[in-house]
Amino acid sequence: GTNPIEGAAVSFEGSTINTDASGNAVFNVLDGTNLPYSVTKTGYFDANGTVDADADKTVDVVMNLIPNYNITFSVTDGTNPIENATVTFNGSAINTDASGLAVFNNVEQGTGLTYSITKTGYYTASGTVDADADKTVDVVMNLIPSYDITFSVTDETNPVEGAAVSFNGSSVNTDASGLAVFNNVEEGTGLTYWVTKTGFENATGTVDVDADKTVDVVLTHTYTITFNVTDGTNPIVSANVNFDNRNFATDTNGDAVFPNCPEASAMAYIVSKSGYQNASGTVDSDAEKTVDVILNLEAGISDIEHKISIVPNPNNGLFTIKTKGLNSPNSVIEIYSVSGKKIYQTNINSSSFDIDLRHQANGIYFIKITAGNQVFNSKLIIK
Repeated sequence: GTNPIEGAAVSFEGSTINTDASGNAVFNVLDGTNLPYSVTKTGYFDANGTVDADADKTVDVVMNLIPNYNITFSVTDGTNPIENATVTFNGSAINTDASGLAVFNNVEQGTGLTYSITKTGYYTASGTVDADADKTVDVVMNLIPSYDITFSVTDETNPVEGAAVSFNGSSVNTDASGLAVFNNVEEGTGLTYWVTKTGFENATGTVDVDADKTVDVVLTHTYTITFNVTDGTNPIVSANVNFDNRNFATDTNGDAVFPNCPEASAMAYIVSKSGYQNASGTVDSDAEKTVDVILNLEAGISDIEHKISIVPNPNNGLFTIKTKGLNSPNSVIEIYSVSGKKIYQTNINSSSFDIDLRHQANGIYFIKITAGNQVFNSKLIIK
């Protein structure tokens, strides 16, 4: 209205020219009526209108400044100012000072301008403000509740020292009492934890942080079970040992090592190698131990009469075992599940006898027949 405005963008007849220091933008155009124009500049309201191009002329345009205001945010916890809260507003972010204030100068007039305020340990505060005057916006931030979470780690009987508990982004080892304490954990639900220690199975779970509480964690022991396979004198290399749902071959010492076996009783194993009779049995996984297994050479021509057959196999649980040449009066048949549980045992009183296991689940079972100092192994399939 008084002074020329330099750098205003005038759009007219398909082109845009910025005003010079005198506030002028010159267009050479053809005749026309009601030709629209628009003039824009940051900090000013847009100006629009039309002009008739019927002579050389000057169009006077007055642009009005958009009012600017100072918006101050006063952030407290309801009583005391909060320092270093981050206030995001009008395209920039300012941290509150020791008085809890963040000042945004020269904010253009506007309505419903959004803001958000964040600080670790507090719930985020957000809202809108109308920039229509210099003003102070009072914002109260609420603390996120925090609690102490204690993990008590045992082997079900005794505390476990030195277990690593990972939780809430950090790791703490249990003390001599099996305790790991996490202080000032922010409120939350379903927070995951992991507990690990050599010689134990890992444990994991979730906890709701809604009060000071103790989380009881039981770690299950694991053990290394070593099978030493020989022919009674010399180690047998590359014998296959099936145990704990794993298969390992024996090394040059005749050893097959199974680490991290869960604590359990009567776990079944079967050892096999071409040219040898299979050997099977059970072992309690309750300590570090070595299981000695002797493989006998397969029966030669002189022993050909020692025969065992299962008819039919596979079957539905009802089958017949036929034997020939078992001369021991103390022959016994035992049947084990793959988990090592004995499900059947009886003395052998005839060369052919029926067994009904139709009440058992479908799957693989191991048959062990002991006749004097001889052991015969076979596999049964129920389906």
